[in-house]
Amino acid sequence: MKNNIYGFMVDFEVPMRPVGKGRPRFTRSLHPYTPRATREAEKVVAYYARKAMKDRTQAVGVSLALDVEFVYEPPKSWSKKKREEAINLQLSRRAKPDCDNLEKLCADAMNGIVYADDSQIVETHVCKYYGPKDLIRINVKEVQ
Repeated sequence: MKNNIYGFMVDFEVPMRPVGKGRPRFTRSLHPYTPRATREAEKVVAYYARKAMKDRTQAVGVSLALDVEFVYEPPKSWSKKKREEAINLQLSRRAKPDCDNLEKLCADAMNGIVYADDSQIVETHVCKYYGPKDLIRINVKEVQ
């Protein structure tokens, strides 16, 4: 995935169950910290972002669009028929975590790797649905 004639673009998948950005927690002495699940999920997304970027330089000083798809495997407790329906029809997933928390985790994880800062993101498209396996699809491209 190289810079194309239209400008910066990177497209990659992260083979993990999508996790939303957790709220900061506080110690007894009121020092804030990021929850472990959030830190670990950000590390996984960052790893695949680095892998997708290879030897390319990050986007700096340009406006970006972020398109993220969060795919969840249907629960094993569902009947085979319902699981197949969910996968084939790509039913929307209305359960938590919220789309904004999912998107925030990915945007923060790519800071300093894909782009200088997530403030460069001026346009987003986020969706979550059921599919055959847990997966995150991420596309970042320059917008004019």
